Amino acid sequence: MIERMSPGDYISYGQVVTAVKLLCLRYAVGDPGGGGLDSRIKVLIVEDHAIVREGLHSLLQAEPDIDVVGEAASGREAIRATEELLPDVVLMDISMPDMSGVEATSQIKQRNRGVKILALTMFDSDEYFFKMLSVGASGYFVKGGSSHELVSAVRTISRGQVYFHPTVARKLVDGYLKRGEKEDRQEGWEGLSIRER
Repeated sequence: MIERMSPGDYISYGQVVTAVKLLCLRYAVGDPGGGGLDSRIKVLIVEDHAIVREGLHSLLQAEPDIDVVGEAASGREAIRATEELLPDVVLMDISMPDMSGVEATSQIKQRNRGVKILALTMFDSDEYFFKMLSVGASGYFVKGGSSHELVSAVRTISRGQVYFHPTVARKLVDGYLKRGEKEDRQEGWEGLSIRER
């Protein structure tokens, strides 16, 4: 089980390696689907708060290359809407009352591997990040981000790339670097005799 992080904590090296392997595999396979340069990106918004859904809809629909094809207020609605509307990108709230965004993402990706999922959350928690990544999400966006960042995230994952909110990306890098420093120190000790240590 992944523990919640507090400021100053680091993600373990094993978690970083797992995340990088999943992303490399997803990128190498090409994860088919998504809107191309010559078409509008079809987006489904999944959010249990109506006012947030409406705001996201207005924001994204104003973009010339994005078409909001539908909205869902729950994980179960999201699964049905994805099958009916065939969006390129699903903005998936993680915390919903009937079914978590993690479970809904898992079911959607099992049925339609080509759809891209952008996790939406209030938290930059590594717990949710790794859960969403493990079930097939292509991106992770913290709701405190700017509207420009959100639009950029949608465009990025629609092209088959990955997107991490900067705070999550920073934790990944910090965890990786901290682990690398620890391994360097251990390797230095291994080359010394007991007397030299």
